[in-house]
Amino acid sequence: MDYIGKKEKRQIIICSMAFLVLFSSCAAFLYIRGIEHLKPIYVFNIGIDLLGMLMAYVLFICCVIDVQKTGQDLRHLLQLLTVAFGGLFFDACAWLLDGVPSIRMLNLIDNT
Repeated sequence: MDYIGKKEKRQIIICSMAFLVLFSSCAAFLYIRGIEHLKPIYVFNIGIDLLGMLMAYVLFICCVIDVQKTGQDLRHLLQLLTVAFGGLFFDACAWLLDGVPSIRMLNLIDNT
């Protein structure tokens, strides 16, 4: 990985840590909530959100590593991938919080 610059390495490390924390926290929330307490459609939607987060992360890393693509367009694409990842995370959290009366306020905050 000699062809990756110092700035790109730093960007990969910071975003990888952030993406990993969000992805693992979503998986931990799913474990805490328990799959057996969720409707099958909820499990399906959460699984698709997790898969989408994984795909957004892979695309992000591939775009950063690709040395032929540079400039403002790439920067906007990386920002869009980051926002998409965040949207998928909050959508998965909304599915996890749905139907739990004791944490209803968190779901209202999460959906706004």
